[in-house]
Amino acid sequence: MTVGERLRRAREKKKLNQMDVAKLTNINNKSLSRYEKDLTEPSFDTLRLLADVYEVPMAYFFDGEITKTYDLEELLKEKKLTWGGEELDEEEAKKAIEILNILLKKQKDTN
Repeated sequence: MTVGERLRRAREKKKLNQMDVAKLTNINNKSLSRYEKDLTEPSFDTLRLLADVYEVPMAYFFDGEITKTYDLEELLKEKKLTWGGEELDEEEAKKAIEILNILLKKQKDTN
């Protein structure tokens, strides 16, 4: 499936027509039509704006997945973590993961 086809599918899933999207984004409906027909490629910023309007991750336009499942523990280990705008150092990140493990285990045990 092409980027244009995914743009159209995401728009239709939100029950929007191109005129609705044009009003929400200030993108000309003719441009939207050309994007959906794969006649022109939207910029990164345009894709980000459309992803926000359609409430899909930007990756959807490239891999077709609207929802993905991520292992939180793995995600936390491989990404830089911040709390209140401050980056956590390695030790703080490990503690955060440990605390989440404890909380989630207790939650499972009480269900």
